[in-house]
Amino acid sequence: MISKLKSMVEMKALELAIVAAALAVAYLLGRK
Repeated sequence: MISKLKSMVEMKALELAIVAAALAVAYLLGRK
């Protein structure tokens, strides 16, 4: 139970990291 919850949190953190990186790239490209 605990390990499954932990893996879910890790997956969500990974998704957020990817989204944040994509937004950062789009922001930097848009500033030019």
